[in-house]
Amino acid sequence: IGPGYPCGGNGGRGGDVLVAATPSFHSLAHVNGHVQAEDGLAGKKQNLNGDSGRSTVIQVPRGVVVRELRIGSTSPGQKEELADLDKVGESVLVAKGGRGGMGNTMARPHESSDGLAGEERRIELELKTVADVGLVGMPNAGKSTLLGAVSRACPKIAPYPFTTVAPYVGKVDFVDGSTLTMADAPGLVEGAHRGEGLGHEFLRHLERTKVLIYVVDCARSTDPFLDFLSLQREVQTFSFEMALKPSAVVATKCDVKPEETLPKVDKLYRSVRSAEPSLGSSAPLFVRAVSARFGEGIPGLLQELRLILRGDHQKWIERHAADTSSWQVASGDG
Repeated sequence: IGPGYPCGGNGGRGGDVLVAATPSFHSLAHVNGHVQAEDGLAGKKQNLNGDSGRSTVIQVPRGVVVRELRIGSTSPGQKEELADLDKVGESVLVAKGGRGGMGNTMARPHESSDGLAGEERRIELELKTVADVGLVGMPNAGKSTLLGAVSRACPKIAPYPFTTVAPYVGKVDFVDGSTLTMADAPGLVEGAHRGEGLGHEFLRHLERTKVLIYVVDCARSTDPFLDFLSLQREVQTFSFEMALKPSAVVATKCDVKPEETLPKVDKLYRSVRSAEPSLGSSAPLFVRAVSARFGEGIPGLLQELRLILRGDHQKWIERHAADTSSWQVASGDG
């Protein structure tokens, strides 16, 4: 290029990278491991600035927690929470695009300046399942079969423990247009709050549910009531607040040897009712026997869940009206 009046425009900014909550997705399976926004374009002659690069938006379901990981570190202490996207439409900027270079308009030709590189960050996306109802049960208790019976989800179902290794969310559509979502997490074993079995990795997914269903297998269990207490104890140890959510007990597989199973269901019902005073606010609102295989008891279960979610369940109303419990705090002796 020969001598002449400098007329190069500025370079365009690089695009940003954002994470946004959208109703279009229900998992993180579509997210690539490496995401990059567009580079800004070079400036043009006649003092025309280059176009800015397009930003990249990583679309995720609501309920995603976004954390930054320090490059070269996998320690939990080296994570910083950037956002908790629990509402559709919320977003967070995770990497800012670089500034475009300066053109040579005010200098001699070839004396333009380079732009600045954009940010490079390593982030972690954790999806905490967002559903109305969460299923809590031991391995192979029939949670996946129950979810498949009430919703459009198609979880993997097989007669061996830990079939479910990731949470499933199913949706129930009612004829009046209302909906209900239900989450099935992997089965709990004793010590799950300490990470045993699949542990609290999956208990976390039920933290945002509004109602808990304790699923007990009345066909194979020798004492379904003790199974319920064990499940509730694991939830309480993981999060006492979580254990105070409205809850119910569902006895599954009632079609298997009913002459043996139904007496255990009756004993479970009477045991739960007798334990209400000691269980207090964590006492289940109802006990229901179902056969997910044949659909028996499913419509009634769904109607009771609707009442709880709408705040119209009579027992839930009575419990809150009569709740006069309080915390007593005493200072230590000097």
